[in-house]
Amino acid sequence: MNTLLERFEKKEPQYPLVYENSIFKRFSEKAAFDQGGLRSDEEVFSGGRFFSRYYECFIYAAIVGIKAKYSLPFDRAKDGKRFLLIEGWRPKRVTQFLLMSLLAVSEDNLESLELLNEQEIDDKALQLVYLLERYAHGGLDLMDKKIKENPYYFESAFSMAAFLKEIGTN
Repeated sequence: MNTLLERFEKKEPQYPLVYENSIFKRFSEKAAFDQGGLRSDEEVFSGGRFFSRYYECFIYAAIVGIKAKYSLPFDRAKDGKRFLLIEGWRPKRVTQFLLMSLLAVSEDNLESLELLNEQEIDDKALQLVYLLERYAHGGLDLMDKKIKENPYYFESAFSMAAFLKEIGTN
């Protein structure tokens, strides 16, 4: 029997395409494959990027949204863009942390999760991916608002950490 984590990792989230240029391309490298190989963290940061991959930026945005208790829906079919199965995200502990965070903010009875059959586990994993997308969308919206308020806010090496801290005090 597959676990909820295993099913969750087989899903492919989407991000709102509207943020591709303003946030994803600005703060992350697209993918190692497009760059001709892996780049070190130092090379990525020296290139003006905070994240090596789009999924890292997506994870950050989801954490911002969860911390701010701010989620926004979006139309996946019309406005979404797929990028990478969750099982490809590294480090694996982040995936586990995200799943636990989503379970914490969901209104699910955690004991009932133990009684799910295979199809219900798959359905629940997909619901959690949708929840992840909504929180990431909320986080992206907050980042976009901060950029519009102060275009140079994210120029500092510590701005991502500062923004996450700031979100927690609002």
